[in-house]
Amino acid sequence: RQDIMKKLTLAALALISPLAAHADSTVVDLEQELICLAENIYHEARGEWDRGQIAVAHVTLNRVAHPYWPDTICEVVYDPGQFSWTAYDVEDVMSDPVAWERAVYFAVDAFLGRSEDPTDGAVFYHTTWLDSPSWAEHETTEEYITIGEHVFYTWTGRWY
Repeated sequence: RQDIMKKLTLAALALISPLAAHADSTVVDLEQELICLAENIYHEARGEWDRGQIAVAHVTLNRVAHPYWPDTICEVVYDPGQFSWTAYDVEDVMSDPVAWERAVYFAVDAFLGRSEDPTDGAVFYHTTWLDSPSWAEHETTEEYITIGEHVFYTWTGRWY
């Protein structure tokens, strides 16, 4: 896991270092941010095809960009009750090395903006085997698209 992350992190740093010179925000640990994003993809969507994993990556990044959620990937992923694997305290073990490598690849691609957001800005999703969670019935959420085993929702950004 660490060897793959080190290689991908170095590649990511090389690509974004010109942007970092213009950043005025607090410096975060890029490697840890990429690990958090990859872990979220792995635990939430490792059984999905490429597009489903990319969608989960973008929902995570969409939340980082949204004023309602925290400003870093790790804070979004570990925000209480937001993702099933962190909400239910799933053990943080990547037992499928091929799925982990794919999750890392999709994390880096999404982070660097090399993949398009198939959810068009969605910030919520749930599995298709769930009929409809209570939050999905809120008047400010709108079902947008189903990709693989997940239904994605856009949100106006406020609860009434």
